[in-house]
Amino acid sequence: MKKIIAIFFVIVGMMSSCTKDEASMYKHRILPVKEIKAPKEFEFGRVATITITYELPNTCSYFRSLYYEYKGTTRVIAVNVVEDLETACTQKVIKNEFKFPVRAVQRNDYLFKFWKGKDKEGKDVFKEVVIPVK
Repeated sequence: MKKIIAIFFVIVGMMSSCTKDEASMYKHRILPVKEIKAPKEFEFGRVATITITYELPNTCSYFRSLYYEYKGTTRVIAVNVVEDLETACTQKVIKNEFKFPVRAVQRNDYLFKFWKGKDKEGKDVFKEVVIPVK
Protein backbone atom coordinates (compact mmCIF):
# COMPACT_ATOMS: atom_id res chain seq x y z
CA MET A 1 0.00 0.00 0.00
CA LYS A 2 2.87 2.38 0.82
CA LYS A 3 4.31 1.79 -2.66
CA ILE A 4 1.00 2.70 -4.30
CA ILE A 5 0.76 5.91 -2.28
CA ALA A 6 4.37 6.78 -3.14
CA ILE A 7 3.73 6.20 -6.85
CA PHE A 8 0.59 8.33 -6.65
CA PHE A 9 2.54 11.26 -5.14
CA VAL A 10 5.30 10.93 -7.75
CA ILE A 11 2.75 11.06 -10.57
CA VAL A 12 0.91 14.02 -9.03
CA GLY A 13 4.23 15.81 -8.52
CA MET A 14 5.25 15.26 -12.12
CA MET A 15 1.91 16.49 -13.42
CA SER A 16 1.98 19.63 -11.30
CA SER A 17 5.48 20.51 -12.53
CA CYS A 18 4.22 20.54 -16.13
CA THR A 19 2.19 23.72 -15.80
CA LYS A 20 3.22 25.44 -19.03
CA ASP A 21 0.92 24.97 -21.96
CA GLU A 22 2.84 23.63 -24.97
CA ALA A 23 1.05 26.13 -27.20
CA SER A 24 2.72 28.98 -25.29
CA MET A 25 6.16 27.39 -25.72
CA TYR A 26 6.11 26.91 -29.50
CA LYS A 27 4.88 28.82 -32.52
CA HIS A 28 4.01 26.95 -35.72
CA ARG A 29 4.51 28.84 -38.98
CA ILE A 30 4.43 28.34 -42.73
CA LEU A 31 7.45 29.78 -44.54
CA PRO A 32 7.83 30.56 -48.23
CA VAL A 33 10.02 28.65 -50.64
CA LYS A 34 12.94 30.85 -51.74
CA GLU A 35 14.49 28.73 -54.52
CA ILE A 36 13.48 25.65 -56.50
CA LYS A 37 15.59 23.05 -58.30
CA ALA A 38 13.36 20.70 -60.28
CA PRO A 39 13.90 18.37 -63.22
CA LYS A 40 12.83 19.58 -66.66
CA GLU A 41 10.64 16.48 -67.01
CA PHE A 42 9.51 13.38 -65.14
CA GLU A 43 9.76 9.86 -66.50
CA PHE A 44 6.53 7.95 -65.93
CA GLY A 45 6.86 5.44 -63.08
CA ARG A 46 10.25 6.78 -61.96
CA VAL A 47 11.23 8.83 -58.92
CA ALA A 48 12.76 12.28 -59.33
CA THR A 49 14.02 14.70 -56.69
CA ILE A 50 12.98 18.30 -56.18
CA THR A 51 15.12 20.55 -53.98
CA ILE A 52 13.78 23.66 -52.31
CA THR A 53 15.62 26.36 -50.39
CA TYR A 54 14.02 28.14 -47.44
CA GLU A 55 15.18 30.58 -44.76
CA LEU A 56 14.65 30.12 -41.05
CA PRO A 57 14.12 33.59 -39.51
CA ASN A 58 16.15 32.93 -36.34
CA THR A 59 18.14 30.31 -34.44
CA CYS A 60 15.05 29.19 -32.45
CA SER A 61 13.21 28.02 -35.58
CA TYR A 62 13.58 24.58 -37.05
CA PHE A 63 12.16 22.60 -39.96
CA ARG A 64 9.15 20.52 -38.96
CA SER A 65 7.84 19.17 -42.27
CA LEU A 66 7.11 19.93 -45.86
CA TYR A 67 3.66 21.38 -46.47
CA TYR A 68 2.54 19.25 -49.42
CA GLU A 69 -1.04 19.46 -50.59
CA TYR A 70 -2.18 17.83 -53.80
CA LYS A 71 -5.31 17.65 -55.88
CA GLY A 72 -5.26 16.00 -59.27
CA THR A 73 -2.07 17.09 -61.02
CA THR A 74 -1.51 20.20 -58.85
CA ARG A 75 0.85 20.24 -55.87
CA VAL A 76 1.10 23.15 -53.40
CA ILE A 77 4.42 23.30 -51.56
CA ALA A 78 5.55 25.36 -48.55
CA VAL A 79 7.66 24.83 -45.41
CA ASN A 80 6.27 24.04 -41.93
CA VAL A 81 8.51 25.32 -39.13
CA VAL A 82 8.33 25.46 -35.35
CA GLU A 83 9.80 28.29 -33.30
CA ASP A 84 10.84 27.59 -29.71
CA LEU A 85 9.63 30.59 -27.70
CA GLU A 86 11.36 29.41 -24.51
CA THR A 87 14.92 29.58 -25.83
CA ALA A 88 17.17 32.60 -26.17
CA CYS A 89 18.07 32.96 -29.82
CA THR A 90 19.60 35.31 -32.34
CA GLN A 91 17.84 36.82 -35.32
CA LYS A 92 20.38 35.26 -37.67
CA VAL A 93 18.69 34.03 -40.86
CA ILE A 94 19.60 30.43 -41.62
CA LYS A 95 19.37 29.21 -45.22
CA ASN A 96 18.58 25.50 -45.66
CA GLU A 97 17.71 23.05 -48.39
CA PHE A 98 15.18 20.24 -48.35
CA LYS A 99 15.02 17.48 -50.97
CA PHE A 100 11.91 15.42 -51.54
CA PRO A 101 11.13 12.59 -53.95
CA VAL A 102 8.29 12.66 -56.44
CA ARG A 103 7.15 9.50 -58.22
CA ALA A 104 5.48 10.21 -61.56
CA VAL A 105 2.36 8.08 -61.25
CA GLN A 106 0.25 9.94 -63.80
CA ARG A 107 0.90 10.71 -67.44
CA ASN A 108 -0.38 14.29 -67.31
CA ASP A 109 1.90 17.24 -66.61
CA TYR A 110 2.44 18.09 -62.94
CA LEU A 111 1.80 21.65 -61.75
CA PHE A 112 3.81 22.61 -58.67
CA LYS A 113 2.76 25.79 -56.89
CA PHE A 114 5.56 26.85 -54.55
CA TRP A 115 4.30 29.31 -51.95
CA LYS A 116 6.31 32.56 -52.06
CA GLY A 117 4.42 34.44 -49.32
CA LYS A 118 1.66 37.04 -49.41
CA ASP A 119 1.33 40.23 -51.43
CA LYS A 120 0.38 43.68 -50.10
CA GLU A 121 -3.32 42.74 -50.15
CA GLY A 122 -2.67 39.58 -48.14
CA LYS A 123 -3.22 37.21 -51.07
CA ASP A 124 -1.07 34.12 -51.48
CA VAL A 125 1.66 34.34 -54.13
CA PHE A 126 2.95 31.22 -55.87
CA LYS A 127 5.77 30.36 -58.25
CA GLU A 128 4.23 27.88 -60.67
CA VAL A 129 6.40 25.18 -62.24
CA VAL A 130 4.99 22.77 -64.81
CA ILE A 131 6.86 19.48 -65.21
CA PRO A 132 5.82 17.31 -68.15
CA VAL A 133 5.81 13.50 -67.94
CA LYS A 134 7.54 11.49 -70.65
